[in-house]
Amino acid sequence: MNPSIPRRRAKDAALRREAERYVSTAKDLLSGQITEDKIERCRHLLIKAFGLDPCAPSGQALLVAAVALRATHHHRYRLPSGALDPYLVFGLNPAVLTARDPAVIQSYYHQASDLSPP
Repeated sequence: MNPSIPRRRAKDAALRREAERYVSTAKDLLSGQITEDKIERCRHLLIKAFGLDPCAPSGQALLVAAVALRATHHHRYRLPSGALDPYLVFGLNPAVLTARDPAVIQSYYHQASDLSPP
């Protein structure tokens, strides 16, 4: 996930449909009981979907959620204080100025929290 890269919708309708199918399957994986295996499969499906159509509907939000869920299972995504490191969780590169913008990190958190039940 790189907020500085512009994304354009795929022109080929078949690629868009295939990407939407991957996103739908990923969404189904996250809607049941969540396991590490399902999180990994979901993440891989979404990466495939973005390879076909960088603007796949709901794909970005699901990828943010999958990456955040994956991070909660691994200690390497945590700061020494125990809190999650937003750069590692969301795959942001702190060397990129756009990624260091607090509004960018906040938007990723909002996308992840919008998917979680109240």
